[in-house]
Order: sequence, then structure tokens, then C-alpha cells
Amino acid sequence: MHSPILAPLVALVLWSFVMWAWLYATRIPAIVKIRQHDCFALPRSGRPAALLSCRKAEIKRIFMQAREASGKARVS
Repeated sequence: MHSPILAPLVALVLWSFVMWAWLYATRIPAIVKIRQHDCFALPRSGRPAALLSCRKAEIKRIFMQAREASGKARVS
């Protein structure tokens, strides 16, 4: 009565549950950590200029870290 296609199907469903659990186990702490950052603590309305300048600074910092990590940092 059991079809041979059921075993791979069950394995795929179980693997999906494992990946789902891993996703939430790693992403939720990362999201909480990001929301504690100063840029995300600023209110969404009322101070858009402050929010924009904070985001620009954060983007610049990320690009500078990537440049340094790749060994292409300029020497001033």
C-alpha cells in the first residue's frame, strides 16, 4: 500500500522543518540585535533627516569594513 515516492517526500518535509527551526534559531537573535542599534532606535517619523544620516553612516561603515576585509583598503 505504501508508495515508493512517500519516503523522499517525508524526508523533504522533515528537512524543511529542520531548516525552518534553524532559520528562526539564528535570525531572530540577529533581528533583535539589529533593532538595538542606534539607527533602528530612532523614531520612524519626526526626525527623517537624523534617520537618513544614520543610515548613510552605517552603509559607509559596512563598505569600509568590506574594503578592509578584501585587502583593498587605501593607505591615507
